[in-house]
Amino acid sequence: MIEVSNKTLKKDLEEKIITYARNRIPEYWVIDLKNKKLIVHTEPHNSRYLQIIEFKSGTITSQAFPKIKINLEKLLLY
Repeated sequence: MIEVSNKTLKKDLEEKIITYARNRIPEYWVIDLKNKKLIVHTEPHNSRYLQIIEFKSGTITSQAFPKIKINLEKLLLY
């Protein structure tokens, strides 16, 4: 699941995240356009994610699609 957040960041990180974790969505990405970063949530447990990592640069891959490489500098340009 990927959310692109500009005006909805608070809702994405406080409300939607609970629903996704409860439904065991294995990986939840939030692209924070204002702060130019990607927040990756993994390991859903009850109503939260056990692992949360923030990225501002580099190349990353998704657990769901490990062969696809994403350049964060290009992604966060918008």
